[in-house]
Amino acid sequence: MRRITNLTVITCLALIILHGCGNDPLTLSNSTEKSTMMILRASVKPPALGNSIEIPVPGGDLNITSALLNIEEFEIEASSDTNDAESESDEIEVKGPFTIDISNGEAFIDSVTVFPGTFKKVELNFALNTSSPFDGKSIVMRGDFTPTNGAAVPFTLMSGFKSEIIIGLAGDGIIVSENTTVPVMVTFDLAGFFDNVDFGNAEVVNGQIVIDTTNNSALLAAFEANLFQHVEMEKDDDD
Repeated sequence: MRRITNLTVITCLALIILHGCGNDPLTLSNSTEKSTMMILRASVKPPALGNSIEIPVPGGDLNITSALLNIEEFEIEASSDTNDAESESDEIEVKGPFTIDISNGEAFIDSVTVFPGTFKKVELNFALNTSSPFDGKSIVMRGDFTPTNGAAVPFTLMSGFKSEIIIGLAGDGIIVSENTTVPVMVTFDLAGFFDNVDFGNAEVVNGQIVIDTTNNSALLAAFEANLFQHVEMEKDDDD
């Protein structure tokens, strides 16, 4: 298993990203060579402040210090510019598993060579991890919950989420040409993940809040339902 740490330096990358104009069709050569390098990274919003991420939730505020995800693979689907292109070019598999701590802000996932074309959809496949600290889960988050006008209470969320998340790319998608290096970012919206997760009504046992299938299960169900709506992917224009 590969553990992903903070991305600190990616230098000397030539970035050329072609933008579609209006409704004009994309014109690329009929190359069947994987001549484009895609750099895949993960980020989080809201951004981390120091060593934690603070977000409001029903009943108070969360201070998230660790947000671990175990993702089996990313599948990136491209629409070809030719009808007789090899079927291999229709889907790019970036295989893991990848363990990502999104609370650290930004993390390198992998780099992969791809066919030039237009990328329209990405699928994320979560997987259970038997190693610590997952202990048979796919998502583990920790931090503190501070009730309105109250004292901070430690919390741990452990989810066995195994469903596939499909990200449709808006507009023209991500359009790339031959012989280029294209950084793209998968963004996880932690505030969205905890939208309507009512910590104010959470059961506190032995001075802490545990959220799993047997403790505060309603909060876990609300969290897992949010996962389908709060992951995005886009080209990274900041490089």
